[in-house]
Amino acid sequence: MTSRSIFEILEEKGIRVSDLIEAALEVFVPHPSVDGSLDSKEAVREALEEELKITLSDFNVCSLLLAGLRLDEDGSRGLIPNLSIKDYESDTVALVADEVLGMALANYLAGTRAIFQFNQFERLKPGIIGKLSPFLDDIISGLLAGCLTNLYNKKILR
Repeated sequence: MTSRSIFEILEEKGIRVSDLIEAALEVFVPHPSVDGSLDSKEAVREALEEELKITLSDFNVCSLLLAGLRLDEDGSRGLIPNLSIKDYESDTVALVADEVLGMALANYLAGTRAIFQFNQFERLKPGIIGKLSPFLDDIISGLLAGCLTNLYNKKILR
């Protein structure tokens, strides 16, 4: 039995790799310590795509993404105990498990620096992130925060 790739699963939810890259590019700020390898938008796009492929080859990352996807399904169907569909869809301030899951993924991928990057994604909600439901916007923000932080780290710390 073969399983679907995480890319296929995300695409089924309307989340394409190109959407992820575009959202990350909205938050990307060139760092003065980075060599010239990330001078053009195309170079950043290519580096992010490679970083996403590497990151999404980790079954732990896939597991956290799947948890966010499952929680989204359950939340939208009213299956999370004590959380109404209305409260889920409005992303009530009492719902913090979505942020915890997103921050956990960011932290797993790139440590404390990624938490700061996660907060940028949370505040700005760039691109597709602003269109996603509570668990999905945060788990995707965590993924992108980790990838972007790792991209900075690889270029700065080499």
